[in-house]
Amino acid sequence: MAVIIYDREDDNETYEIDELSQRILVYLMTEGAARIDEIRNPVGANANSEVQQRIDTKMGRSGSGFITRISSDQATLDGELIERYSLTSEGERFVHSHKATLSLPTTLQDLSEKVSQLAIDVEELFSLVEEYKER
Repeated sequence: MAVIIYDREDDNETYEIDELSQRILVYLMTEGAARIDEIRNPVGANANSEVQQRIDTKMGRSGSGFITRISSDQATLDGELIERYSLTSEGERFVHSHKATLSLPTTLQDLSEKVSQLAIDVEELFSLVEEYKER
């Protein structure tokens, strides 16, 4: 998937919006505000820290400005405030204007279909190997 280069007008900076960042943006657009742990699996990140890093360095206030942090009054069991993230109006405009090229979050259905297709491909490969051995 291609990286999208975004030129932010107000600070004359250029930001690379990579595939994982694109998936995060689309997820927030379709699902609304969410916690890091809610975002992680659907976007295909390996760890919460990977999502957090993208938000902090590429898409938050210090990056493109597409995502904002929303603090709530709810706290975890250890007393930390639960933070949610949502798109800014600039983030929404970006998603709308690039919707044809953005990388989409994965869904369980998509993954299931890919796994099924891979199983079929492997079966066909084994058949071809057997046919080749018989020659």
